[in-house]
Amino acid sequence: MNSKLSNLQAELIKALANPARLTILQQLLDGEKTATDLVGLCGVSKANLSQHINLLKKEGLVLCNKRGTFCHYSLADKRIVKALNLLEEV
Repeated sequence: MNSKLSNLQAELIKALANPARLTILQQLLDGEKTATDLVGLCGVSKANLSQHINLLKKEGLVLCNKRGTFCHYSLADKRIVKALNLLEEV
């Protein structure tokens, strides 16, 4: 395995290595949610959610679809479902 791939994989693992971010991703398994939805479902503050969402977007795990004044968040790739299921199995 080359070091560039290892570095990319390590960054992905770091993004997943946080209970709040895992909760956000798990909530998005059911479909698109707004920030307000996620604050209520994940038990984090709006500011904290924003930080986590930004990191998840940076790592290519979450997409933002802005409609009006609301951002609707969804999983960026359906393979994330497999990854979360594998984590649950382990």
